[in-house]
Amino acid sequence: MNSYRFSLAWSRIYPNGNGEVNQVAIDHYNKVIDDVLSLGLIPMVTLWTQDHPQVLEDTYGGALNDQFITDFVDYADTCFEAFGDRVKYWITFDEPNDWAGLAYSTNQNPPGRCTANIKGQMGMNYGACPDGDSGTEPYIVGHHLLLAHAGAVDLYRSKYQAIQNGSIGFALWFRWIEPLTYTLEDMGAAQRATDFLMGWFLDPIFFGKYPDSMQELVGSRLPSFTAEQIAQLNGSLDFIGLNIQTALYGFETDFYLTQNKTCYYLDWKTNVTGYRDGVAIGVGKNNDFAVPWCIRSAVEYIKTHYNNFPMFITQTGIAYNFHSAEETINDDERVEYFMTYYTELLAAIRDGVNVKGAYAWSLLDGFEFNLGLGIRAGIFYVDDEYKRYPRKSALWFKEMLSSNVTATGVL
Repeated sequence: MNSYRFSLAWSRIYPNGNGEVNQVAIDHYNKVIDDVLSLGLIPMVTLWTQDHPQVLEDTYGGALNDQFITDFVDYADTCFEAFGDRVKYWITFDEPNDWAGLAYSTNQNPPGRCTANIKGQMGMNYGACPDGDSGTEPYIVGHHLLLAHAGAVDLYRSKYQAIQNGSIGFALWFRWIEPLTYTLEDMGAAQRATDFLMGWFLDPIFFGKYPDSMQELVGSRLPSFTAEQIAQLNGSLDFIGLNIQTALYGFETDFYLTQNKTCYYLDWKTNVTGYRDGVAIGVGKNNDFAVPWCIRSAVEYIKTHYNNFPMFITQTGIAYNFHSAEETINDDERVEYFMTYYTELLAAIRDGVNVKGAYAWSLLDGFEFNLGLGIRAGIFYVDDEYKRYPRKSALWFKEMLSSNVTATGVL
């Protein structure tokens, strides 16, 4: 492995959201970056990973307010100036397409705003949020995230890129949706799911508009771009980051036949399942399956629909429930996951898909968002005293990369 991907915390650098910079945070991240470089690794740095200073929520409602755009660009400016002489790969937002839905149509992710008690895909109740509007707020937030991204890229290109010689993109969550049946209805449902997840953030940059299916189904609830905003969005990527882990089957469902409250997830007119004729789509449970062919389907989709634009697999991997130290070390299932996924990815690369590198999720066990320590995703086990132990998957990576079996996992 010759690259290390990590995120900066906006709330460390600007504890008040904007205004005075916290020099302690700048010094900390300078040390981290220098340490990464001293080990011969290339840093890929993310500016926002579904978190920002709480004060922005308290003051003006966070990403619901267009002031968020200005504050994010100012934060990005500080990071480019402080770290850009050494950081050559920047990601503005990590999984903004996933967060906008989960945070503003469900109570799963902060700030947990939604229309209360909407029942959606897989019969899931999206939660009893005290405030929010699931039919409008996800689209407003997504719109502002796109404009914040475009503003940061415009600043980077005009002020820093020629001098610092870096590149910039964002990373999207790409759960592949395969048609449950190959009827026109289910094939349309699978395409709509991808439109609402991927096209939502990619089409404005590549085609100057939201996907036709979104415009048709969301109507006036979908924000519009000015000509100036379209111009700034146009081409505002040097690469696309893809976080690819799993897949589900999709089939056509009109949720509004039984509900009259609008919701981002209901707008898809697509329901999902992990089973076809009683057979699981992959190895796993709780609708979190290992589906090796999904990574090839996803990158080939980008090749076909977005002219084989340069891609990084910014995240692929799998987490398992934690029971004991002895059990967690022998993670044969994770070894199988990476081996089969990378085999599919390598086949896609050999067929011409423009993938520049891949990052494993993850190097170390972490405190996973909304799941805490109950699941573990690292190829290194971290115990309660923060000591690190290589799992079997770490040893597999070492052998695979040192024997030069594949070109994936490296830039």
